[in-house]
Amino acid sequence: MELQMKYQYTYFIYPYLIEKNNYSKYISKLINDKKCELKNWKKENNLNLYNFFLPTIRKYIFNDFNNNKNNNKNITEIIEENTILFNYKIEQDIQGKVGEENGIFFQIPKINILCFKCGLCFLIIKTNIENSKNFSDLLNFNYKFRDINSAFGILKEYENIKIQTDTFENMKKITEFINEITDNAAINNKIDTNRFYTYSYSCIEQEQWNNEYQAENLEKEFIKYSQILPSNYNVNKKMESADLMPNFKYMKLGITEYGITLLCSSTDTNNYLTLLENFENEYLYLYIITLYEKLYLKKILLDMKQNKNNQQAKEEYMKLKTELIPNNITNSEDGNNLYNGFRQTLKLDEIIEEIKNIFEVEYQKLEIEKTKKENKILFIILLGLLILNLVDFILLLYYR
Repeated sequence: MELQMKYQYTYFIYPYLIEKNNYSKYISKLINDKKCELKNWKKENNLNLYNFFLPTIRKYIFNDFNNNKNNNKNITEIIEENTILFNYKIEQDIQGKVGEENGIFFQIPKINILCFKCGLCFLIIKTNIENSKNFSDLLNFNYKFRDINSAFGILKEYENIKIQTDTFENMKKITEFINEITDNAAINNKIDTNRFYTYSYSCIEQEQWNNEYQAENLEKEFIKYSQILPSNYNVNKKMESADLMPNFKYMKLGITEYGITLLCSSTDTNNYLTLLENFENEYLYLYIITLYEKLYLKKILLDMKQNKNNQQAKEEYMKLKTELIPNNITNSEDGNNLYNGFRQTLKLDEIIEEIKNIFEVEYQKLEIEKTKKENKILFIILLGLLILNLVDFILLLYYR
């Protein structure tokens, strides 16, 4: 039996890197773009976010929480912020169509651009499927949409994906839009792929998952959902839900290297009220922060491996470690559980350990060089003393 959805949304997150010498120019371009509206983080308008994150994170990510004078800032001051968020103004909701005969209609109600001072940016696109409650449509849509700007997209039949508005005529237009917004920038393929990260929420009808009944295909559909697979994929493996939010019932959380998916039932009203709101706000930014840590650390690691200004890479790592990699990121139990789950799946500790190993090798090299230098100096001193003693001995013999 086909799973039926009560509500759903998917955020597609595209990371890209603006080179340091182009960052100021790029931010200035966005500020002067009439379609890009600078986001001001006001405490009174974002109380849930403010209360969720600890002060160190609020200071680093949400600049305006601690500053009431942001409206008076000039471009130079804005560029110097740790993070800058833009709302991309959409004149109308963008409705698209995937497939010719059995089309999947979708909207793009919101687009954000989040940039960090190091040049790492994220294009964040929110989508909703329209005119369908079929869970299979969500599976197929997520599977197809996440690769529209990557090499993987060539392997999929994107000629059948049509966008039916004046804004985007087809999927090629969306790709052109992405390239325009990102200034054709991308992530080094040694750091990451050009795939979208997929962050998706879906709440199914309570008749299909409740205290007395669970749809037979629920487990397999959850695996497809978590692995971003199409509806016709033959699942022959098992996958455990991440047990990180014990306070919510009838909920399955999938965490993979390239996406977060949450499947829940409307049997528990908290799932389509509290959880829906938290997942789209606090938990979304929690995930983006973790992605930023991962990608920035991998950039630092790559620079060190390629011997690109190791001293600068060390300074960047120590600054990141001091300002953004605390033991706790929030006072929320669920939030800390999620953060640790994200970190583990994205293998942050492994990347940090590799960076530390390079530091250790560099330190040992310096110590060896230092020891050699000290030994050389000591040898010269001893040689000098030997010569002086020899001269004294010769003089002593001469005048005896």
